Amino acid sequence: MKEKRGRPAIKPSIKQLICAKALKDKDAPRLALAVELKNLIEEMGEISPSEETMMKLISQARNHPVSELDKPWSIARLDDYPIPPKELPKVIREYRRHMDEGTEFTIRQAKWVARLSDTECPESLPDIIAKTEQLYEILGELPDFDVFDKLLAGLPGQSDNWQVPFAAMASLAGILKNDPTRKEAQQNERVNSAAR
Repeated sequence: MKEKRGRPAIKPSIKQLICAKALKDKDAPRLALAVELKNLIEEMGEISPSEETMMKLISQARNHPVSELDKPWSIARLDDYPIPPKELPKVIREYRRHMDEGTEFTIRQAKWVARLSDTECPESLPDIIAKTEQLYEILGELPDFDVFDKLLAGLPGQSDNWQVPFAAMASLAGILKNDPTRKEAQQNERVNSAAR
């Protein structure tokens, strides 16, 4: 049997990070972005894909057609993308929060805000799930929301330390604004430092 050589398969969270950064920094040259990502990925203690592979993923993300779900949300789109009336106030509050922060609020985000409105979850979890779903779509892969399912179900260990792989990496890369994983990771680090 032939021994497989080369780099190991790219982790889904690394692929998502590359695509998210490509979408965030659309005007950055592919090679410059690949070099920046290589350094970031290695700083996180992960194995970086080759620059050539990253440039292909950057192109894939940038050339992927924009989904209708990733267009700005408006009450004018309720006929096409209905939201139950009882969830609409929560969606409008989230819309307002995003407008106040100067961040985009998409139909996909509105969908997840409505779906999760009766759950106890961190404020930005719908945004993180929406972004993760978008990235899986761009990569042409079926979403794996196992970590979100466990978090929402309140399984032991999940609510105390919810380091969602993409969210944690996206936070480091500055992709998600007001990401609670950043605050929680800093708090966990302070607690761990104090315990030493």
